[in-house]
Order: sequence, then structure tokens, then C-alpha cells
Amino acid sequence: MLVLDTHEHWQLIEQPDHAELAGMLAESFGAGPFSAAPAALLSAAHRHDDGWAIWDRHPLAGEQGEPVGFLQAPVEPLLRSYEACADAVAYEDPHAGLLVSMHVSGLRRGRYGRAPDSASRMTPPVPPQEDPRITRFVEREHERQAALLAGVSLSDTERWHQYAQLQLFDVLSLQLCLTDLQRSGEPRELDAAPTTAGAAETVLTLTPLGEGRVTLQPWPFRDDPPLHVSVRRRLLPRGRFAGTGQLREAFAAAEPDRLRIELVKTG
Repeated sequence: MLVLDTHEHWQLIEQPDHAELAGMLAESFGAGPFSAAPAALLSAAHRHDDGWAIWDRHPLAGEQGEPVGFLQAPVEPLLRSYEACADAVAYEDPHAGLLVSMHVSGLRRGRYGRAPDSASRMTPPVPPQEDPRITRFVEREHERQAALLAGVSLSDTERWHQYAQLQLFDVLSLQLCLTDLQRSGEPRELDAAPTTAGAAETVLTLTPLGEGRVTLQPWPFRDDPPLHVSVRRRLLPRGRFAGTGQLREAFAAAEPDRLRIELVKTG
């Protein structure tokens, strides 16, 4: 679950819906210095969080009565959701499944140093005193990746470039889902956005303009601006819930709507 306190509501976006937004961005990507996403990468972008569907359907309340976001998920459901993400995709498409498996294991390895934003790259690749369950999970995913790669025609350069592109789509979607887009905000630099395979990264700047409008520079989309995208969400009353039961009642009663986003080009 992606949880945002807008100071008026709790905005809750389920992980598969965030992935749907990442897929929408990927579909239009490919202008300026940025290469377009191949079919397998589009599938991975759209479905990289499928495994979260069951856990997100039943949100948890934290110790202070707040909705618990994915960064605070307990280890066991976290790892089972990660594994299910790769299971769901790899069965149908080994190439897309390889990218999703790299994505979920990379989240526990500092995105393998290929995050588009410096904040993510500062995460230690292997934290000291790592939970052994996480270590075993990463090892299993590395074994899965080796098996999938044997059946996929993909150079090492292409594989890591597509992985980096998936991280960019993921982070862009996270930024849009975890920012109050009704308010303007400071520019956010993704200082190592992948461009084309084998080429140097570039800086991609995202700036919230308010009223659901966001500018991206340089313009990365093949479509002429503005580009309209949206993501399914629920708005819950802001405040503290008496416990998980009360939160789940409010979640079930909240009618989903769509956060509509207008991506514009300025300058």
C-alpha cells in the first residue's frame, strides 16, 4: 500500500495500481535521449507489483493508528508478495519475469546501484546484520534469474538497461503517487535516469505545479504534451484509527476514484 497524508485525507493507492501507472508512463516513453520500452519491459512495468494484490486488500493500522505503507510491511508478507510478483509474470513471459525478479531482489540490494535517484543509491547494497530470511529470498531470486536468462535472448547490456528503465518507471510512479499533486512543490531531480543502452544517464527533473499538473524536463514521452494519466486510489478520513479493524471498515466503505494527473512540458 502506498500511503500519503494530504493533511485532508489519507490517500491509499494499492501497489498493483501504482504499477499500472508505471506501465502507462512506460507505454509513452521514448522521446529525446530516452529509448522506448520493448514489449517485455512494458509487461514488467504494468505487472511488477501483481503479488501485492492480496496483502493490499487488507490494510494494517500502525501503533499510532495510521495506515501502514509498504515500507513498513512485516518481513514475511513482504517477501511473499515480492516472490508472488515474479511468479505471476515469469510463468507467462520469461523475459518480463526476469525483469520483475531482478526488480524485487534489487529492492533489497540498493537497486543494484542503478536507481535513477541518488537517495535510493545511498541504501547499502547489503545491510549489516541482514535478516537471514531476506538473504535467502535474494539468493532464490538470483537462482530464478539465472534459469530465466538461459531461455531469453538478451545481452548483458540490454538486460541491465531494461532493468534500469524499470526502476525509472517505478520511481516516477512512486513520486506521483506519494506527492500531494494538488499543491505545488520543489523540483525533484532523478540524477541518473537511463537513456539508451550503453549510453550515459541524464538528469530528469519532476516538478509538481499544483492542481494535478506536473512537469518533466527533458520531455521523455513520444506523445505531444500534455500527457494525461491516472491511478486508482481511495481517500479515507484523516485521523487515527482505533485499530486495524476500524481501518479496514473505512477502507471497504471508501469508494475508489482516480487521481488524474496532467504531465506538461515547460520552457
